[in-house]
Amino acid sequence: MKNCVKSLFAVLALVFVSLNTGCMKPYQTPVFKEVAPHETAFVVPLDGDSTKQDSFASAKFLLTRKVATKRIEIPTRWVQTARGGWNGEWKPTLMVITVNRTPVTCTFTADTNTGTSKRNQALYAESKDSIGVSSGFSLTALVQEEDTHIFLYKFKGDSLKDVVDSQVFNSVQAVYTEICSKYDLKELRAKKQEITDKIRTSVIPMYKEWGITINPDMGLVGGFLYEDKEIQGAINAVFVNQTKKEANEALRDAQKALNEQQMSAKQNAAAMVLVDREAEAQGILMVAKAMNEAGAMYIQNKQLEVMANAITKWDGALSMVNGGGQMPLLFNMPLPESSAKAAAVASK
Repeated sequence: MKNCVKSLFAVLALVFVSLNTGCMKPYQTPVFKEVAPHETAFVVPLDGDSTKQDSFASAKFLLTRKVATKRIEIPTRWVQTARGGWNGEWKPTLMVITVNRTPVTCTFTADTNTGTSKRNQALYAESKDSIGVSSGFSLTALVQEEDTHIFLYKFKGDSLKDVVDSQVFNSVQAVYTEICSKYDLKELRAKKQEITDKIRTSVIPMYKEWGITINPDMGLVGGFLYEDKEIQGAINAVFVNQTKKEANEALRDAQKALNEQQMSAKQNAAAMVLVDREAEAQGILMVAKAMNEAGAMYIQNKQLEVMANAITKWDGALSMVNGGGQMPLLFNMPLPESSAKAAAVASK
């Protein structure tokens, strides 16, 4: 009985010492990994027989490890690091790798105030006649959901922004150098579209195979900048003079058009006066011809029109003025027969 009591006290003492000295295995705390909506997650096992595992360098393997869940619990196992069951730690048995699919826009310029970087990132090259030129460049890239395993396999977990700033930039720079070296400076100034087209056809398909989608609107930003400031000043002076020349030619052409318009208006007015006068003369000729052809009948018709107009205006009162002799009393009309006889007797 005494031995049992001693053993019980020994166990209790050991438990008490363990609690106060930390000689107990830590609690197995659950480990979770949150996956954001713009991320794609891959779960890769960390334990197991390495000879039976697929290689991490296989894109097909990564595709089989892609998960759609947005909260992943990571299993752990106890790894003892020293004597005593309490000396060790809980190690994860899985690794969660995420790929950020958020689009990235980069503008490579020499000016730190206009580019996405605080350092000079302009494209630099030399023309065929060894004149240094530089240009800005802009592009937008993203990783499509269906390409995330290819991107992860190719770039081993690097961010899209880092890849664009390094590898994509270098690819663009290589094409820029290639095109610029083919032309003299005078010819090169007209080859901006050729440079952009060549960069697009070379860079976009290559990086698509590596899991990066680059928008087709990538291209040069601004014009060429020249290392020799005098060249830039001379080009600017030529442009200013050419602009002034074109402005003067435009003013001259506008004045010429205005003069022609005014002359045309004067000619039209003179032509209208001539037409009116010709019409008036033609009308007079027509009237004269009609009078000549109608003769006495035309004159009699005109007299009848005058008499008809007078009759419509006569108020019925006899005229206060009467002509002598055989003058008709009214409108030079012949008198009625009885009145004519009376007038004849009175005249005797």
